Amino acid sequence: MATKDVTEDAKFPTTAQELHQMQVNKDVADILKYVYQDPKAYYEVNAAIYSEYYDDESVMLRDLLFPETSPLYQFESFKKYKSPEGLFKKRFFEALSKGDYPVLKEAMGLHKVFNNADNSFTTAQARVDAISAVAPMDTAIEIYSNSMGTSIYFPYSENFGSSFTPAYFDNVNTDPWGQLATIISADREANSAPGSEPYKYKTAPLSGEIVWEIRYRPVTVNDAYAEVKVTHIVGGGADIMCHVGCTQPEPLPGPQSNRVFMGWIRIQGQQLDNLISLSKANGGGAELKIGRSSGYLKMEGGQVTDFQDIITPDKKFKRKDIKKGRWRKLYAAWDPDWKADNKEQVLAAWEADNKGEQTFTGSLTTTLKNVFGANVVGAISYSIKVVSDNPPFYRPVPIGRFTTAIPLSVGHYHIILTKILIFPVVIHCRDFFTIYNHEIFFNYYNGFYWISRCLHCSNKRSKIFQNIFINWLWRSG
Repeated sequence: MATKDVTEDAKFPTTAQELHQMQVNKDVADILKYVYQDPKAYYEVNAAIYSEYYDDESVMLRDLLFPETSPLYQFESFKKYKSPEGLFKKRFFEALSKGDYPVLKEAMGLHKVFNNADNSFTTAQARVDAISAVAPMDTAIEIYSNSMGTSIYFPYSENFGSSFTPAYFDNVNTDPWGQLATIISADREANSAPGSEPYKYKTAPLSGEIVWEIRYRPVTVNDAYAEVKVTHIVGGGADIMCHVGCTQPEPLPGPQSNRVFMGWIRIQGQQLDNLISLSKANGGGAELKIGRSSGYLKMEGGQVTDFQDIITPDKKFKRKDIKKGRWRKLYAAWDPDWKADNKEQVLAAWEADNKGEQTFTGSLTTTLKNVFGANVVGAISYSIKVVSDNPPFYRPVPIGRFTTAIPLSVGHYHIILTKILIFPVVIHCRDFFTIYNHEIFFNYYNGFYWISRCLHCSNKRSKIFQNIFINWLWRSG
């Protein structure tokens, strides 16, 4: 694939910290070209990513460099790949000791080790042994931190899973390298960037024995490329995946309590972050947040300036999740107890970043307090700021409380708001049946109150309609 100018619409580093990180990324990407000459070291990286110890198809460099102390290497999902342990580390420090990487060595806190005055390290292994004595998991060192530490990101990794399994490499007919990885050094915020594409090159030394090695040629990488060719992007940051206690337990029954849950969500239509970014907080998959804001019993004439509850899914939406518009189970409490006289609340969603600011504005109608302390129904405005580099991709919508004939005083009820379509904004009752205050008829059947039809658009329950609404029900405790 020919290279082209990929600077259009790209944002390049400007601050001293960003420029420093860009150089670190470049050094690590250069070293990976050496490390990946060893098929087993290359497999170790991919096994670590496929273990899903980290969210969004990533692995931190610190885990690969210090497997002896890394929890990832004790993770069962990693062990099942039967990967070698420590081979990446060995090859990495071989390259580091041979090359001129002063910025990377200083970032790792190892410049004194490599500048040893008496030159006592006579072998690469001696250097590795000395380096191992340095406290590896000191997250005060930026390159080892979760937020900005160096990481390797493998977008669309699920497209290549069959090429990175023990069975694949145990096959005598398998290419020892498997599918080689194009390497990108994140030096910008963009959806395309120059990368180094590998190819196998045959050499014939004086001995006459044929030797294969990996060489690299320039290439332009974007989402379309990464979907069909293995791509490793060297950038910053990764979040540990939630592995235990990630889902909310079923709430205990309580008298006159009206819990509102969100069930399934999806993002559809466009990627919300760039493919290439210096920080995973601003690149890769989408970090979705869903907020609830209420003006209930606030002073008349005031303003709402924050969310009462914010839901953060336990893992990011991968780029392929968004491309395919996949539904993801959330099942999280949106409101633990929606009061009967709280007429409207605001639902808002945004893509969280570590920079930028966006503001949700509007008004809603609810029960307020006047200056005499009496309850009155009226409108109250809201203006809520969030940290995001993207405009809110889902406008805040006042949601009216459910008007049904179900007696709220009988037992415990909660409702699951499911199938929340985050993008595009055009939403119908079949996606979120209260989004425009649609009045819903419920039928009691088999112990549950099932949605029968929507008065706004006259949708009646059919076989498909029933499947869509299967979790939209009042359920008795």
